Amino acid sequence: MTPVASIDVNEEIEELLSPRTVELLGKAVDLLGRLDEAGILAAISSLASSDAVGELAKALLTTDLVRALNGIGNLLRLAGALSDEDVVNSVEKLLGLAKALNESGMLDSLVDLAGDPDLVGGASKALLGTGLIHLLNNLDELSKALTAIDFKALASLVDALMRGLKAEAGPQDSLGLIKAVLSNDDAKRGLAVAVNVLSKLGATAAPPQ
Repeated sequence: MTPVASIDVNEEIEELLSPRTVELLGKAVDLLGRLDEAGILAAISSLASSDAVGELAKALLTTDLVRALNGIGNLLRLAGALSDEDVVNSVEKLLGLAKALNESGMLDSLVDLAGDPDLVGGASKALLGTGLIHLLNNLDELSKALTAIDFKALASLVDALMRGLKAEAGPQDSLGLIKAVLSNDDAKRGLAVAVNVLSKLGATAAPPQ
């Protein structure tokens, strides 16, 4: 028969009633009293009921939360990346661009485009077309050509063209029209520009020698 270990009751009581233990018990009782006065103990008691615990478990174990917990490593890596000042600046610029696109309404158009399979398919065909590939291959030449354009002069030309189209021209015979052109300095300069443009266009369309 296994002997029962003897217990010194007086020693155990003395240890339980040590000043340190009494101090801790006093603090615990005081804390419980404050929690009870604040209604927190009652709230915890209600929460401990089966229905409340079930609802809390449903709220905590949502698909999004479980996915977030499974991807906690990715979140930590993202947080580490965001500690880099260059990354933060880049993200801020990207968010600023997204905000500008949203305010202009272009973001909604892009979302609509992405949600329409027919439009996406058509855009893919256009992007992968021979013409675009040729354009990309000659992007340097296109860039040089755009740099050489005098956009102020082009804007003035378009403005003059629009004003000329809006002006009412009375009926004139061919001889009167020729006289009007030859007697008007602006008309003669315009005619010279037109001839020059037509000459350049004709040169580009000339058959190879």
